[in-house]
Amino acid sequence: MIRLQDASNDWKGPWLYTDQAGYLFLSKSKLYSNDIIMSNVGSVGKFFLVPNLDKPMTLAPNAVLIKSSTSNNLFLYQMMIGETMQSKINKKATPGVQSKINKTDFKKITTKIPQKKEQQKIGTLFKQLDNLIALHQQKLNLLKKQKQAFLQKMFI
Repeated sequence: MIRLQDASNDWKGPWLYTDQAGYLFLSKSKLYSNDIIMSNVGSVGKFFLVPNLDKPMTLAPNAVLIKSSTSNNLFLYQMMIGETMQSKINKKATPGVQSKINKTDFKKITTKIPQKKEQQKIGTLFKQLDNLIALHQQKLNLLKKQKQAFLQKMFI
């Protein structure tokens, strides 16, 4: 079962499992690589793109599965995390101790979507940029660790 906690933890687990009967019961919420999930309680409007985890997956509670048979998921994901969509989601969310948005209100949000060919190009471009940013972030983290190691050796 994929929980928002798993997505927030960079998909590293620990995982929560269900038996085959539970998995079959939850068949409408099966997850596949590049599906989009959204937090609908607490951190309303936080989106995650499901990676390939090489195991059968189903969605746990407090999240919404977003699928489209006509749009490119990489494009939709980038659109969802953009400021315009985040603003529309925040307007629909109910305030309180824990903010919330229900599926019905989320479905009422409208937006313009380009043709599928353009979606694919935009989605691929942003995915490549995300990968490049992640790569540079890893390099930066490695350089910071190296700097700390040098500083420790200098002052021992």
